[in-house]
Amino acid sequence: MKLNRAHAEGNETGTKKTGSNPGESNASNDVKYHLSFQHVSLPESYVERIELLPSRFEKLRLLVLEGHDLALSKLARNSPVDREDVAHLIKVVPLDRKILRTRYQKELRPNIIGDPERHDRTLQMWIDAYFGS
Repeated sequence: MKLNRAHAEGNETGTKKTGSNPGESNASNDVKYHLSFQHVSLPESYVERIELLPSRFEKLRLLVLEGHDLALSKLARNSPVDREDVAHLIKVVPLDRKILRTRYQKELRPNIIGDPERHDRTLQMWIDAYFGS
């Protein structure tokens, strides 16, 4: 995560967070720990695929989303940064278009709040742009 002055003041838009409502971040903790939290939609069975990162620290366990689940977590927002992240994941993990589409159809799409066709179009745009024909 890149930090800038806006992050230090509370969030990426530069609006200070008060932490007074559930789901809001506390600005002093954001600055102290350089953390930012955001709600994302995940495929139903993501917990079964969480991966443990190797660590040299005996009592520190770092868990990360499996690559396809991480990519799908970026579907709703679909910001330029999210699209860059997905393009990178496709190359580095690498991601499989069939797994991505199947997991979306079976585990994420049935639970989408809002317009599922918008998400369908976004996923198709990603597949066309990043996987090619």
